[in-house]
Amino acid sequence: MAQRKQLERTVQYWELVDARDGSKVPAVNWAAWLAPVTKPIDATIDGAKVSGTAHLARLAGSVYGIVLSTEKDYVPQQREPVSGAQKPVKISRSWSPVDNLFVIFLPGTNAIAVLAESVASSRASKFAAWLTKALPNPDPEFA
Repeated sequence: MAQRKQLERTVQYWELVDARDGSKVPAVNWAAWLAPVTKPIDATIDGAKVSGTAHLARLAGSVYGIVLSTEKDYVPQQREPVSGAQKPVKISRSWSPVDNLFVIFLPGTNAIAVLAESVASSRASKFAAWLTKALPNPDPEFA
């Protein structure tokens, strides 16, 4: 069996600000906002459905995160190493392949850590657009 390649990923850190003027937004109690989120929150961003699911992560204490997923336009391929033959990955009928963006809210701040699952994953800007739509009672002038 071939040895698996070690994956290297880059974690990006972003601060959430008001896109109109770059000003800092008041700190949000993300744990209180995310704790009752038990189902995915869907939004349409740039014509594509983006779905965010809240998760409690136990890293250094209890922090919350969002897994932001977008459906792939294609079914990924798999390869048999000996022959090199390829075929589509088998997907259950009601399931779709997705690319994920992992977002962790850094406690006590409006900063986030972002890790893309692949080069096709959404970016922090798409997360910001999703978050603007997902917040309860959003200010229509805020982005």
